[in-house]
Order: sequence, then structure tokens, then C-alpha cells
Amino acid sequence: MSFFPTLPIDAGVRHILTLNPEAGRALLAFLSAALCSAGPQEPGAQA
Repeated sequence: MSFFPTLPIDAGVRHILTLNPEAGRALLAFLSAALCSAGPQEPGAQA
């Protein structure tokens, strides 16, 4: 059972982010920057 009665029982992050769209946009922007940016190694370098 979800904590918020207006959300479905199997609510996930997508559902929770609809409660606060501004926070959802900020989180998605952060995740995009963090996960899609180049790492500390140069492209093509092997670990």
C-alpha cells in the first residue's frame, strides 16, 4: 500500500514525481547530467 492514498498501490518514482513537477524536473536534470557526462577518463580509455 502506498503512503499517499491518491497514488496506486504499485506507485513508482514516475508517480511520485507527479506530486511535485518542479522537483521532478530538477531531479531528471541532475540525473541526466550525472549519468550522461564524461567520466574522469578520456573517451576510449580502458579501465
